[in-house]
Amino acid sequence: MIRQTFSIALTLLFVFSIPVQAQIDNSNERKGRIVDNLKHMFPQLEDRNVNVQDLSEVGEGMQRGAFVIDGQQQQAFLTNEDDTQFYLIAAGPFDVSKTQAELAEAREQREEEERQKAMEIHAKLKPAVADLPGKGPKDAPITIVEFSDFQCPYCANAAQTVNEVLAKNEGDIRLVYVHFPLESIHPWARAASIASSCASNQSIDAFWTLHDAYFTDQKEIDSANIIERSESYLASSEIDIDAWKACSSDPESAEYKAASSLVDTSLQLGIENGVNSTPGFFINGRFISGAQPADLFQELIDQARAEL
Repeated sequence: MIRQTFSIALTLLFVFSIPVQAQIDNSNERKGRIVDNLKHMFPQLEDRNVNVQDLSEVGEGMQRGAFVIDGQQQQAFLTNEDDTQFYLIAAGPFDVSKTQAELAEAREQREEEERQKAMEIHAKLKPAVADLPGKGPKDAPITIVEFSDFQCPYCANAAQTVNEVLAKNEGDIRLVYVHFPLESIHPWARAASIASSCASNQSIDAFWTLHDAYFTDQKEIDSANIIERSESYLASSEIDIDAWKACSSDPESAEYKAASSLVDTSLQLGIENGVNSTPGFFINGRFISGAQPADLFQELIDQARAEL
């Protein structure tokens, strides 16, 4: 009798579970309403392409879904039937059942995957930045590729850290500067990138003169005085100032267009490799995001040396 009752219960559970799934509202109207509300709550999504995927039942009157931003970033959520209780899910379920041996194996596998990824990124970046302004031997076995913005205060702080790291590891490290001006929040950053690129066409020392001055005088520079300031910083250099001015401030000149194109190419290189803020550093392909302490740079440098 118990077995028969259990069998009937299972049958009823199966039969009645189907309509519950079918009753979920996955209409475009509901999804559109969710998107409209998300953009209201999070204004940064206003100009982004947001799509809600089909929802599924998870029990207790709640449904699980996800929305995708610009076809790439996915964010899971829970909501009830009328969408009055909407929760963003920080992360999915985790498997915490592994033994110490399994965890050790998983760590080794992860480290190997990270090493392979770093090698791939390094192999891609090194030739792409070979002709950009740098410090240190061109044949150095370790390369720090820095994506930076001259108007970014965190970049100014990071520049001091990088100088400390270079001084400590002089001889086998090369630093390469790559322009990544964030024009939407830093109005004079692109002009500075172009001006310093024009300077580097004539002299690497002139580039580093502007590099250091921009970070030192960040608070005194603006869109109106960037060229005038740059010219004053270059006064003691031996470059052709007239040629530099034509390159840095005449949008119709071939030199200006070439410098502007270089900045665009640099930005795209960063985006292709996952850079979305400044500063960002790759040490032989391993990424550091933000103005991090010198110890973290040294850790990745030592790791790069061990892998040579």
